[in-house]
Amino acid sequence: MQTELIIISGPTASGKSKLAVILAEKISAEIVSADSRQIYKFMDIGAAKPSPEDIMRVPHHMIDIITPDTVYSAGEYKNEARKIIDEILNKKKKVIMAGGTGLYMRAVLYDISTYSSRDDKIRKELEKIIEEKGSEYLYEQLKQVDPDTAKKIHFNDKVRLIRALEIHKLTGLSASSLRT
Repeated sequence: MQTELIIISGPTASGKSKLAVILAEKISAEIVSADSRQIYKFMDIGAAKPSPEDIMRVPHHMIDIITPDTVYSAGEYKNEARKIIDEILNKKKKVIMAGGTGLYMRAVLYDISTYSSRDDKIRKELEKIIEEKGSEYLYEQLKQVDPDTAKKIHFNDKVRLIRALEIHKLTGLSASSLRT
């Protein structure tokens, strides 16, 4: 069976959603949002969610699926989006993935499954090290295990620093090698 997945990607306010609706009507497709803001319920301002009229015209998926207090990863997005894509394809319809969150799209297209892993124990340990020894100490560790990622982040970017080291501790691989 031939799989058809059409990707519409671009910057904010570039007309991705409108184009997706117009195209979906023409080719009998359903839309899977790949937007890291549209997944949240109650966050309608600034998220450029499709209008109720557009949702009536064409089925939309992955919109308003979680609350803002929920931790949600690209791996979780991938799992849910792939399930929906399979359901749409089983209906013999085409799929349009539209949005501006490249990580979500890459997770679906290239099976970035390791990004879904999260370990709060490891995070707490790394946060404790930052409190005790400073972020520069962890940054030096990151330079040893993943110099490519270290070059792309600042030592004070604690969130990305911790995530990169967490990925390494969970997988034994560098975040940069997983991205490629």
